[in-house]
Amino acid sequence: MNVLFVDDNTDTASLFTDLAMAWGHTARAANSALEALSLSRTCAWDLVFLDVLIGNDDGVSLGRKIRGLAEPRRVRLVAISGDAESRGRCEASNFDGFLLKPVSISDLQGWFDSRQ
Repeated sequence: MNVLFVDDNTDTASLFTDLAMAWGHTARAANSALEALSLSRTCAWDLVFLDVLIGNDDGVSLGRKIRGLAEPRRVRLVAISGDAESRGRCEASNFDGFLLKPVSISDLQGWFDSRQ
């Protein structure tokens, strides 16, 4: 599975990427909206974990753009936020799921298990 982790916290993005690769997936990290869009133009993602607030960028808008690039192929978008109140906004924006920070390894792995 091709997986993208988008988070402006480089340690978090790196850790999630390392875990996905240890589980046998192809994974990349992006630390900005611009980097995520650039990677999404050259790779068809199966699963994207997206921080709702990426620096000064809006992760919800970025999710829409990534999904638009994925057509006709269906990408699964999972929002990640430290703010529980973001859940409703993400669900209204057609994200496939929401993870509240801090994200547990078992919650993260659940998204991989449900896709295989």
